[in-house]
Amino acid sequence: MGMIIFFQIRVTKKSQFRFINNLWLLAWFGFIHGMSEFMDMFMLIKGNLLFLRILGASFLFISFLFLFLFGYRMINIGEGKRIGILFPFTIAILFFGLPILSEATSFDTWNISSRYFLGFPGAILSAVGFISYYKSEAKKLNDAKVEKYFFLIALLFGLYAILGGWIVPKANFYPASAINNVWFISTFGIPVQIFRASIAVGIAWSLWNIVNIFNIEEASEHQRVNETLLESEERYRKFVEFSPLESLSCPIIKLCTLIRRQ
Repeated sequence: MGMIIFFQIRVTKKSQFRFINNLWLLAWFGFIHGMSEFMDMFMLIKGNLLFLRILGASFLFISFLFLFLFGYRMINIGEGKRIGILFPFTIAILFFGLPILSEATSFDTWNISSRYFLGFPGAILSAVGFISYYKSEAKKLNDAKVEKYFFLIALLFGLYAILGGWIVPKANFYPASAINNVWFISTFGIPVQIFRASIAVGIAWSLWNIVNIFNIEEASEHQRVNETLLESEERYRKFVEFSPLESLSCPIIKLCTLIRRQ
């Protein structure tokens, strides 16, 4: 997902579609969250080494922070009521408040807080933001036929909010003590990471189809410029053909030609 976005925004410098200015946040979420997942994989192989736990917790926090900022900005450029600064301020209090109130400041506790108060609201804001933005730009986006991809990516972010935001490492406080990775695999028989990976693939595929609107927009702009040039050329040609100067020049040219022959 991060590569798809970065390649696209390097080509598309500006666009009439406002959400292009927010996509870099989603790209960084993809890259950094991928690093976080690699840290988890390395810990399964090498054990819970301290520096891997520090990197994993840091990458998880930063990636979800980018996701939250993306959702916050998306929902504020679409239709409907805007979200003010009070909401991020409340989220910050909850994020730091959970480890303090639970009296558990382990890396898992900070990871849980990141998922609860950054990942979950960030994914929900992103889901609502995509729908809200599509409604605000429906007329412009209609020709690109991307409505289904906007609704699909909103649905996938909604699912990710649950599986990525509420399925957390097991802890000694509620709801992490009841709803966690261990409960999920014992209930469904499949690690939650499998579902998260499937959702990530779906989000990347949906986004690949959505950002294609910038290529369509560029092609339409080139066509419009070419049509304008052709119209200008045609008007100039007609002006020259029917100009009084052109009418006067024809007999003069014929006379000069006759004189040369004689």
